[in-house]
Formats: sequence, structure tokens, C-alpha cells
Amino acid sequence: FDVDIKKDALEAYLNEFDIKWRSTELEEKEKVAYRTASYKLLDYLYTKGIIGLNVKHQTSGKNYDFSLLDNNISILRNTQDVYTAETALLYFKQNFKASNQVIQDLIDNLAEDHITPDLIFNERLTEIIRDNTVNNVSTTKGMVQKGELIVAKSDIIDDEIYQKLESYKATYDAQTKTIGSRTLVYLGQVVLVGFILTILMSFLFLFRRDIFSDNRQLSLILIVTTGMLLSLTWALKMNIASLYYIPFCVVPIIIRILFDTRLALYLHMLVILIAGFFVANSFEFVFYQVTAGMVAIFSIKNFVKRERFLVSALFILSAYFVSFLFWNNIMQAITF
Repeated sequence: FDVDIKKDALEAYLNEFDIKWRSTELEEKEKVAYRTASYKLLDYLYTKGIIGLNVKHQTSGKNYDFSLLDNNISILRNTQDVYTAETALLYFKQNFKASNQVIQDLIDNLAEDHITPDLIFNERLTEIIRDNTVNNVSTTKGMVQKGELIVAKSDIIDDEIYQKLESYKATYDAQTKTIGSRTLVYLGQVVLVGFILTILMSFLFLFRRDIFSDNRQLSLILIVTTGMLLSLTWALKMNIASLYYIPFCVVPIIIRILFDTRLALYLHMLVILIAGFFVANSFEFVFYQVTAGMVAIFSIKNFVKRERFLVSALFILSAYFVSFLFWNNIMQAITF
């Protein structure tokens, strides 16, 4: 709210009123009455408020709420409570009446020239308030107190319970994320992966010297391992529904066919250990994958026909199913 606009506009109106009145050679005895009446009407309009509508806030119609800042005090108003330049002029013409058309047109034109919005849109302050409001918006819905039972066994999940579960999940995910410098996190991951690869190289050097000295065989092992880990990285970035869609058991099957059982199991264990660093519920993930990998290796002990691939796939699915079934029962027993 700009008081100076009202003051300057009314002062300019009075000065120009005197000049225009003399130039039209109208009777002086009527001047004071018309001058006072029109001035009071303009003063009322400015006191009520004349706003300049902002197009940014008219997405849902011409009328919207806004905060009026007057002497550092914020007052909530609506555009229906104030005038625009057009509605203020219309109100003036409807409420000011002169004895003849010449005076009427003269004063109407003067009023039109001196009706200026005194409620000015403050872009900078609006952006600050909007940013603060957005930053203070809660990302979760539904408060869960410590020790509060969210849902009991066999209960129906309604919208309120679902929102609480989503809020709990979001908070849990935020708390389980690593806190600290990204550089240190990446450095730690590189060190851990490098350490496990060093163990692999040591194993090959000590027990499979023939593979360690053969660049083609060594490259094949590294390509299979790296390819599976790249698949995991892609899945994490794409945020797929489940990481169990990734066929980790392909690694032990390939290594078992090309090399032997011991190397297949050892390499599968190392791949799963590396993957366990980057997934949620690491122990559960490692348990499922290790058991399925062992079953995959055993299922192709006598690989003679291609049908063994189908048999191996059935054994792997059975291993996942049994592991999940018993794990889920154990977790439910512990929870309830």
C-alpha cells in the first residue's frame, strides 16, 4: 500500500481541477461544491484501495486472495474487496452527478486521468514468501509417534494407514542414507570394491594360476562380473520395482559351465557382497541371492542337454520361493 500515490494523485487532481474549470469559463459559485464532492469520492476510492491486477495470479479467475502490507502489518484481503482502475472509474461515474453534461464530462475525464492503482504488487517480497512456504511444506503426511502401532495383523489398510506407512518409509529411507561428504562416500565404495577384487585376484593367483596367467580367461571373468554390477547400477538409477528382477544367478551358471564349481561359487559370493553395499535390506538380499546361486550351481552339475537351463531356472525360482516364504514367516513371528 503506497500512501504517496494517493497523496500525489489527489493533490494533482485539485490543481488540474482549478485550471480546467477556469478554462471552460464555468460559474465560480458552483466550483467549490463540485470540487469538494468529487474530491471526497476520489479520496474514498483511494482509501478503499485501487489494485493493479497481476496476470500471474489470475489462473483461477480475476478474484484471488492477497496480503496487503500496511505499515509493516500484513492484512489478508481479496480482490473483491478493492477496486481496479476500471471499476473505480465506473463507481465514480455512477455516484457523481452534475447539473449539466459539460460539467459531468469535465469531472469524469479529470477523475479518469487521476485514478492510479495505489496497491502495488511487490514481486521480490512475493518470491521470498513463496520460497519460504515451499520450503516449510512437509514431505510426509501422517505423524507416527514412537512405539505407536501403525497397523495390526489382518487389519484393512485404509487411506490414513497407507499415508502413515508411506511417511514411515520416507523417514526410514532418509535415515538409512549415508550422511557425509559425497566424495568420501564414493571413495569408501571404491576402496571396498577394490578390496573385494583384490581378494578375487589373490584367489586366482594362489589356487587357479592357469586362469590368472591367461588374459582371455581373466578378462572374461571381469566382464561377467562388471556387467552384472553395471546392471545393478542401472537398476538403482532407474528405480525399478524390485532388484530381484536382475538375474544374478547368471554369473555362477556361466562360470560353472566355462570353469568349475568352486570358482563359480566363489565369484558369485563376491558379486553379491559388492551388490550388498548398494541395496536396502542388505542381509536379506545377500541371503536370497547366495541360496539361489548355490542351487543354480548344483542344478547344472551334469550339464549335457540344453534342457538343463530350464531345469536350472525352475530350481532357482523354487529356491527364491522357499527362501522368501520362510524368511517372511520368521519376520512376521518376530514382529507380532
